Amino acid sequence: MSSKNKRRRKAEINNSAKNSSTNFIVRNGLAGLILIGLLSIVLMVPGYNWMLNSLIKGNLQIIKEYPNISIEEKYSMKFNVFGNLMNYIKRSTPENAIILIPDIEIVRPLINSTNQLVQLVNKSIILNFLYPRKIVMENLKEEEKYFNKITHVLIVNNYGYQYLNYEFNANIQLGVLPVNKEN
Repeated sequence: MSSKNKRRRKAEINNSAKNSSTNFIVRNGLAGLILIGLLSIVLMVPGYNWMLNSLIKGNLQIIKEYPNISIEEKYSMKFNVFGNLMNYIKRSTPENAIILIPDIEIVRPLINSTNQLVQLVNKSIILNFLYPRKIVMENLKEEEKYFNKITHVLIVNNYGYQYLNYEFNANIQLGVLPVNKEN
């Protein structure tokens, strides 16, 4: 290879090195600007701001303060009465249970008195806590394919005994009972 070709080849290598470092700087600079733009948008939107400053930071603080607590204890801390109720139902029913939740009109006085059980009318939230158990909402019983297969009833304000196949004489404000005595 002649010295002229060597110089040309060396110049091409230098130019490609300069181009690749320039490309690297441009790409990373552009990515940085996009990231800054996204972060500023996230911080301006109230929902994202709440998620970052309240939800994530609060959860991380609880994890740091209580690293060895169970999921049930976390539910109790975070969801108070509702979390305790979900833990109670979990402990009181088998995993294959089909649980009837009373109509919202039955649950509403309890929600109004405690102001902590509003989640009791939201099937997806209840399922999140009680999975793999199935949930049947009484107000949707015509749409529920498991309504005729319920195994347990959530008793609220002494309502729900009519679904039991046996006599039960105690007054229960809030609890879960099997439909059949042998469950």
